[in-house]
Amino acid sequence: MRTATGEPHAIGLDIGGTKIAGGVVTAGGVVLERTRVPTPPADEAATLAAMVAVVDELRARHPRVDAVGVGAAGMVEWPRGRLRWAPHNAYRRLELRRLLHERTGLPTVVDNDATAAAWAEARFGAGAGTDDLVLVAVGTGIGGGLVLGGKVYRGATGAAGELGHTLVGVDASQGVPPSLEFPQRGALESLASGRILDHLAAKIAADNPSSALGKLAARGREVDGHDAVMAAKGGDPEAIEAVRTLAPL
Repeated sequence: MRTATGEPHAIGLDIGGTKIAGGVVTAGGVVLERTRVPTPPADEAATLAAMVAVVDELRARHPRVDAVGVGAAGMVEWPRGRLRWAPHNAYRRLELRRLLHERTGLPTVVDNDATAAAWAEARFGAGAGTDDLVLVAVGTGIGGGLVLGGKVYRGATGAAGELGHTLVGVDASQGVPPSLEFPQRGALESLASGRILDHLAAKIAADNPSSALGKLAARGREVDGHDAVMAAKGGDPEAIEAVRTLAPL
């Protein structure tokens, strides 16, 4: 599918810890369609199959797309497009660029999701018209991307801008203090990410069976951060306290 002027279209995928979002976009940055599916847990083959299924679904309605672009959470080798590792995803050393190209027949580019988002903001979003931009991506974890001098900056190892594991509020002379009883002690991600809210929601459910979250868990529900936000909006005091650790209400 092309516009009357022949403007090329591409399929974009955003591979996160909990969802795979897809869309069809024009070269001018206009999003024509969006879709999303859950990220399969702990299964690399299923994650790849879900990506291909999203591409096939969008391509069926937009058969003349010209390329696929992927922003994936975790460590991505550029320009090879190999997903080396991610804390919230199943893939390890996954040759995604090659595999998607082989399965779709389309030119494919794969980069870190926050880096791709930073470049998109620099081209079409909040940073359009500037040469220098820092993007902080808050989701399941916390990532970041840099555009310096009008170009994506990746650093020596490709990890420039990865802010989630930066220690914050830590006195080095006293060691690294626990942050909300989370394993990554003192890291920004342990204080402000969706993952920590999931952790807090589960802890409330386990420690307070009579709370709104505890009652959900008693019905066999695996409570998460979304449940905590909804319970807080409903006035549950334990959920309100959990959400207040991340953001004022």
